[in-house]
Amino acid sequence: MAKAAAITLLALEKTNGSGWMVVKIAGDVASVQAAVMTGAELAERQQGW
Repeated sequence: MAKAAAITLLALEKTNGSGWMVVKIAGDVASVQAAVMTGAELAERQQGW
């Protein structure tokens, strides 16, 4: 995600279920959208979505 756009990784938090995590990022709207889309595509390819 961070390599796809100019964002700042604020935090990674484990949640109470099924291996889910919360990823907190900051940046301008376009950069955050690009990073989230890239992360979603990578997770989907590895069947983790």
